[in-house]
Amino acid sequence: MPEVFQIGRHTKLTAEIVKKIRKDREQTNLSYDKLAEKYGISKGTVADIIKCRTWKDV
Repeated sequence: MPEVFQIGRHTKLTAEIVKKIRKDREQTNLSYDKLAEKYGISKGTVADIIKCRTWKDV
């Protein structure tokens, strides 16, 4: 599992992890559920990252 930082109930992602999530989705076509499980984040967060609603500058 990639290194993520947890602060209480919140998980802090890095630009490197966001790039890995997008790359995983592109190369393996993993579902949002599988990506969320792999990276320890919510399905909604994965969707926001993939659709560039968050982390637009990465």
